[in-house]
Amino acid sequence: MSGESPKKTGRGYARTLNAGEFQPMIDSWELHLRAERKSAKTIRTYLEAAQWFAAEYLIPAGFTGWGEVRAKQVQE
Repeated sequence: MSGESPKKTGRGYARTLNAGEFQPMIDSWELHLRAERKSAKTIRTYLEAAQWFAAEYLIPAGFTGWGEVRAKQVQE
């Protein structure tokens, strides 16, 4: 799954899924989830959540990599 589609409509609203520099790690996580034999729907849900989080929160806040993200940002 790639973050090339900038918007996805779901539940009546558009979500930005362009994860920018965060996408390579999300792609790697996808391989891990597939290796764990997660269902296709679970994988899609997890990846879209990570893409949305990166696109809507991390990138606008100035984060450039997952190593900068702390529990505080996830909790917010």
